[in-house]
Amino acid sequence: MGNSSKGVFGFAADCIDRISNVSGLAAACFNIALCILVFIGVFSRYLFNHPIEWRDEVCQYIFIWANLLALCYATYHESHVSSDMLYERMPPRAQYILTMIGYCLVLICIVFVTYYGFRTLWTYYNGEWRSETIYEMLLWPVMAIVPVGFLLFGLQCLATMRRLVIRMKTTGSIRK
Repeated sequence: MGNSSKGVFGFAADCIDRISNVSGLAAACFNIALCILVFIGVFSRYLFNHPIEWRDEVCQYIFIWANLLALCYATYHESHVSSDMLYERMPPRAQYILTMIGYCLVLICIVFVTYYGFRTLWTYYNGEWRSETIYEMLLWPVMAIVPVGFLLFGLQCLATMRRLVIRMKTTGSIRK
């Protein structure tokens, strides 16, 4: 099936899927950078007896970015944490309904987190809020990942829900 037969929603879902894959790659790169910074910090502290003071703060921010970017990647690959003991024994239609209810509940939470995340980001940006360390790093770039990460997560939830509807209609199951 070509892209022209998918329609606007299919094209949008494909774009969201690509963005989710890129965000997963970015999360992986952030995790590699995090590992390198931790290694350098430990190496500097124990070998040269000279800790790198800014490393802890930067590592915290990188950790936040990596985790929030990984949300939509995990959702795209349907690899999020789940408990399958009862779910696996349910009929496909019940699995479908339960999954869709779960996504709808998650979307409600995402709307609130995204809205208040943007409000908080705007407050941090306008107030030029800085960290309380001696380096006084600007906090709005760190806070930006909360609404952006959750917005991407929400879009990926919608794209995944669309994919599950199509899968259920064509195969009678939500399984890949």
